[in-house]
Amino acid sequence: MKRYRSAAILLALALSVSACGQKAEKRAETAETIALEPFTAADREMYSIAVDGIQAEEDGAYAVLVTLKNKTADKTLKFSLEHASGDKLVLDSYLGAELAPGKTVKENIEFRKSPYYAFSDFRDIRLDFEVEDEADPLARRDQQDEVHIYPHGGNSGARFERQAKKHDKVIAEEETFKVVFLGGEFNDRKNYLMHFYLENNGEKEMRFAIDYPSLNGKMIANVMTVYLEPGERRFDTLRFSKSKIEENQITAVHDAEFSLKVTDGKNISSALLFDDTIRLKP
Repeated sequence: MKRYRSAAILLALALSVSACGQKAEKRAETAETIALEPFTAADREMYSIAVDGIQAEEDGAYAVLVTLKNKTADKTLKFSLEHASGDKLVLDSYLGAELAPGKTVKENIEFRKSPYYAFSDFRDIRLDFEVEDEADPLARRDQQDEVHIYPHGGNSGARFERQAKKHDKVIAEEETFKVVFLGGEFNDRKNYLMHFYLENNGEKEMRFAIDYPSLNGKMIANVMTVYLEPGERRFDTLRFSKSKIEENQITAVHDAEFSLKVTDGKNISSALLFDDTIRLKP
């Protein structure tokens, strides 16, 4: 079973994406329609999953439209999205649907607008689905349904690649991985956000952990953990709540410090690939 790629993925979905100011790259994205022929993504004895299309929203967000069907006569099935990516860039989204026997439902898998990329540019969108019997949730399948969507056709050119920006601060880089600090900011909810870009260029799953952070010399309990499969990339954010910021009387961040560790994602007790204390002036 695949793990969620970030410990804070559900929290991230619950928070609105803030404007990233001058310290994070911006990219305008209009609601560009993506033409896609509907197709059956998975057709199993107990269920089926069909991809009906991709819908552009007015706010620049996109939704993958799917139809889920429970073929059984006596089982309630739970459908969930375990992993999503575009050109191996990990994306945050959510699907949780519970279907009674014989029922069919249409669902939207939503991807909100990002300042870092345009969803309409992705050539290969990957969605991993998990389906389980509600009465026996421990009897999980060995193989998830890995679905690939090619919005521009199967041979439509190069994948998404992030271009380096002048404000980037590369804080860890080896042949097999890279971690870039993109900038820090207060959002409109007065939370403090530290933005990162991570790459796994190796042949094994990797675990990236940011821990023991301090702002202006004041320790604030927080952690960001990301798992990346070989070749995957991800934008992620370390968030400090408004209450913690106010508790520590922080009105502006002059310096930040944290521990960064990179390990084998399948064996985190193995030798560290990277272990250092990072000091920044956001």
